[in-house]
Order: sequence, then C-alpha cells, then structure tokens
Amino acid sequence: MITDASDNSDPTEWTFDADEFKQVEVLETESTPSTATVTVFMTTHNNPKKDEDAVQVTGKLRLYYVRQAEKWVLRNIENLSFRYTVGVAT
Repeated sequence: MITDASDNSDPTEWTFDADEFKQVEVLETESTPSTATVTVFMTTHNNPKKDEDAVQVTGKLRLYYVRQAEKWVLRNIENLSFRYTVGVAT
C-alpha cells in the first residue's frame, strides 16, 4: 500500500506494469544462505493514456527473499517511504 507524498490520502495499491519506467538503486543488502533482505530506492511512473493523470511513485522499499530449492523467492515488500504524486514530476 502507498499514500500520496503529502500523506493526505487513503492508502492505495500500486502494481508495476511490465512496460512502465523503473529506476532502482540498491542501498543495502543482507543475506544468509536461506534469506536475503534488499533495501532499494525506486522511482517509477505510469504510462498515462489521454485524459489520465500522470502518477509518479518514488521512495525506499525493503524486499524480503527466501531461498527455495535453487531460486530466490520474494516473500514480502516493506514500504519505508514509497509515496506517489499526481500530475507532478518530482
């Protein structure tokens, strides 16, 4: 769940479209043989259609992974400061 940058809105869900812009910077990683935690700073935005508002989402996320067999599986995403703005590029 995310809120707007001014914290004046109810939380809303955000899903990442395959074709939307995404920029990710890895800030910190911690791992054991069976778990990993990755903190990132991410910026993304929608691809608005005509008559739709542009929405940009930016901030920190913490990603929690577990190792299952030979694959890392994302188990949880913690929102540290991931917030959106509408019609405003930040």
